Amino acid sequence: MQWDAGRFAGFSAVEPWLPLETVYQQRNVAALRADDKSIYQLHRRLIALRRQHPALQVGSYRPRAAEGDLLVFVRETDSECILVALNLGAQPAAVKLPSDNREGRLLLSSLCDRADERVARAIDLRGNEGVIIELSGQQTRPTVQQTTASSRGTTGKCARSP
Repeated sequence: MQWDAGRFAGFSAVEPWLPLETVYQQRNVAALRADDKSIYQLHRRLIALRRQHPALQVGSYRPRAAEGDLLVFVRETDSECILVALNLGAQPAAVKLPSDNREGRLLLSSLCDRADERVARAIDLRGNEGVIIELSGQQTRPTVQQTTASSRGTTGKCARSP
């Protein structure tokens, strides 16, 4: 990875012995830092979320659904429940949360273009999108239902530890 768009891509003041990528002036660390939707910014946001939320550090892992192109799991502590939903396919998919006992707040989308959305009943995922949702609501044993074009009604649970 090149550091910047400057001469010799920011490696040194002299020509490097390895050839530079032909598009180093567009693909470099400085360009990624300036782009709010870059993989660099996504990693910074993920690290910040992990530092802010104990469930993402030491919380238990509970798989909830792995069907079709969806992978859904929960990280939780006694005081916090975080749902991670990953759409690994190119087609849009929906992860349904039951409206009677769960809602939440979208903390991050892997596409870096939405956050702080209120989530109630369901979250629509675009193709190749992952989301991290801070769940709130009653402390009962809620379920997570997922629906995709190929599968309807698969159920998992976001169970609190007894």
